[in-house]
Amino acid sequence: MTQAIIGNAAHPEYGVATIPFPIPRTEYANCVALLEALEIGDARDRDCQVQEICGSWPALKRLAQAVDWLSWDQRMKLGAVAAMAEPVNARQLRQLVENLDQFAFTPGVRSPEEYGRYLIRDAGHFAYDPNLEDFYDYEKYGLQRMAQETGCFTEQGYLSCPGEQSLEELLWEGMERKKPAEPEMQMGGW
Repeated sequence: MTQAIIGNAAHPEYGVATIPFPIPRTEYANCVALLEALEIGDARDRDCQVQEICGSWPALKRLAQAVDWLSWDQRMKLGAVAAMAEPVNARQLRQLVENLDQFAFTPGVRSPEEYGRYLIRDAGHFAYDPNLEDFYDYEKYGLQRMAQETGCFTEQGYLSCPGEQSLEELLWEGMERKKPAEPEMQMGGW
């Protein structure tokens, strides 16, 4: 696992925090609290100073290069994708960065009703008529669409994976997985 020891560039007196990468789902809230205490985390400010990186340098360098080109919205989407996929190493996280276009992300949507409302009113798939507002069943439509796709709600919004590859295929693309050894078939005779 890779860890970064980071601090606030403008306020070194605030101390440092050690953040694991990727951040395990169970530790996400704790890491966010650490960053908030150090007043770090605004993607528009260069408020973070990396003091030390422990772990896999080449993989981390490639990940940093991939993330460096992302916009603020894409970084928010990556946070949702990482929360859903739970990558186990920098290589898998980089795979997600490189395949962000495989995911559909609806920021701020946190319930089937909100998802249905977004699809009917805002996504441009339907001609929304405000005179029919009382007849729309946003929750039912949101649930119906969710049943047709692989997706979930994250803290950032609703995320689905409508691409041709499964999430597992994206994570392991280009990587060899260790398979349990199978008994070899042997030819034999008397």
